[in-house]
Amino acid sequence: SLNPNTEVALTLSDTSDSCVCPAPAIANITREVNLIVNSGRDRCVCPSKTGSSIDITTESALELSGLLCQCPHAASLDAPTVQADLILSTDRTYCNCPATTNPLVTEKQIALVWNSGSKWCECPNIATLPDSTRQVKTTWDSSAKVCKCPDTPSGAIGLSLHSTTGPTYCECPNPSLNPNTEVALTLSDTSDSCVCPAPALANI
Repeated sequence: SLNPNTEVALTLSDTSDSCVCPAPAIANITREVNLIVNSGRDRCVCPSKTGSSIDITTESALELSGLLCQCPHAASLDAPTVQADLILSTDRTYCNCPATTNPLVTEKQIALVWNSGSKWCECPNIATLPDSTRQVKTTWDSSAKVCKCPDTPSGAIGLSLHSTTGPTYCECPNPSLNPNTEVALTLSDTSDSCVCPAPALANI
């Protein structure tokens, strides 16, 4: 018998001389793919990853939706600045979070992670910043395909990742300070660099 959650029956071909899997038109090529005949040659299933198991931190299996296979996805993203939808793998057999093919700049960049509950990929940010005067969360750069700390203006002191594994955040330099002679850097007004604290100037 068929498992309606993962399997679909073969149908007669248009030429009535073979059995085929239903193949409706694909509306979204980044996350939809047609069914294939299973190894037992008696039903249709979604393609599946071969060679290695699914990495649940960044990948997901395809799921059956009607007569198409698709990447799991939410109806909409809550915060596109830190979230992205899964996309089909290059061989179209499973889904993965968008990711750069270049090496990560580990001081500034971190990969998306898959949130199976919310059905989106997200930057692995800490829920609440320990000190928002010196720290910011990473944001998703859809062009570079990385979650990253703010781009540092020329000549300024930049923020770097607190940790190369999530949950993480970006922070100003955090050396051991002599409280009698040193004060920590804080975020600039534009939150993209670090500066010395400065009181507001009074009008005289």
